Amino acid sequence: MTTVSTLEQLDEFLRTTETAPTDDDRRSAWASLKVETGVFRGFPESLAAMDPYSPAYAAKVDEFMRFLHGGDYALASEGFDHDLTPMLKVGFPHSSRSPSTVGCYLMSYGYIIRAMNLPVPSKILEIGCGTGSLSIHLARMGYDLTAVDVNRNFADHVAKVCEGSPGKVTTIASDMNALDLPAEYDAVLFYESFHHSYDHPATIAKALTFLKPGGLLVLAAEPVLPAQRDVLPYPWGPRLDGETLRAIRRFGWMELGFTEAYLFELLMRNGLAFRRLSSGETHWADLIIANRVPTLRAGESYPCSLGAAGALMLATGWSAPESWGTWSKGPCAKLLLDLSDAAFAKGATIDFDVMPFLPPTLAEQRVAVSANGRAVAEWIFPQAEMTQGWKAVQRSARIEATDIGPAGRVVLEFAIARPTSPQEAGLSEDTRKLGFALARFTAR
Repeated sequence: MTTVSTLEQLDEFLRTTETAPTDDDRRSAWASLKVETGVFRGFPESLAAMDPYSPAYAAKVDEFMRFLHGGDYALASEGFDHDLTPMLKVGFPHSSRSPSTVGCYLMSYGYIIRAMNLPVPSKILEIGCGTGSLSIHLARMGYDLTAVDVNRNFADHVAKVCEGSPGKVTTIASDMNALDLPAEYDAVLFYESFHHSYDHPATIAKALTFLKPGGLLVLAAEPVLPAQRDVLPYPWGPRLDGETLRAIRRFGWMELGFTEAYLFELLMRNGLAFRRLSSGETHWADLIIANRVPTLRAGESYPCSLGAAGALMLATGWSAPESWGTWSKGPCAKLLLDLSDAAFAKGATIDFDVMPFLPPTLAEQRVAVSANGRAVAEWIFPQAEMTQGWKAVQRSARIEATDIGPAGRVVLEFAIARPTSPQEAGLSEDTRKLGFALARFTAR
């Protein structure tokens, strides 16, 4: 562990890491860094006390970035300002010459392609393509790819390396927030690029205008942390680990990080439900796949099974959908509903078919239900309902007109009193903390 207490000591530490013999040695050195909190002049404490969705918070982040970099952020700084020929000839990640780095990145490319599960030739917009290390795999798959990067050299290089691929490839040099494209894409994909956006809320809003109905927004290999910690002691802002501080101080790059709670709320504010997937092998094989929530129609049944319409409304706190429905996972699960249909002008009642998970040691399970923060129901599942042979039981929640938010959006939150894993109950090796399963629901 290396501890620094001034910016000068930080710079000296970063200079020494540049001479490390291998990529693995550099990453190991950066990971060993600890910066004393006083170095940051109270910025983390200020940000932690502010509303992360407010303009004042964004302004404070800009001020913090100027302090860390020693000057104003410039979009032109994104990319590299030195000769890229050796690296471009070999291509990243191979240019790192690290078995660990190369192996992890290659696994992540395959994981992302499999998780998106888009038929060929779907149209993919990759924003922030860099030198095309993922782009080339998408092009060789046969996807119709539009690859965008703010760095003209990168965009031109991607066009060159993708020549002759079965997929159509178009490259654009542009700021991600200045793009003007039609709504024709099956997926808008960010791979290690979304966190470089100096105005990421605007980036999400802009990206949604490029998607066709049913299209996916994919955030892959982005620094989204489960909770605040030393390297990100606020909802979002510059990360404070060694590798990130090097990128900010040396190159002036925008290097943001996000907590799950902040980013998930931001996605829901944009009418997006989502799921987070990870291979468990490497943090580069981690992605958030989001989709627009369909508008609820009165009397229509919404199954929550794999590929069904109800599953598109599952926001956070759910396991992967299965052929019959979806289990809650953990102490809290959220459902994002679009009640903008005129039929719900006076509110709605949502009827659910659910299956509680109650091991023999649990007499009952309680689930508190709220709509946009207001308590609307309490579900009590007695042990007797667990002994019915895994048959669904019925529960309801009433949403008043005053509970419905802008654009008809309602976040139904289910707070589960005692989620329990099958492993804890001695039933299987399944470690998921289950509360209940959602089979289907209907609005009236």
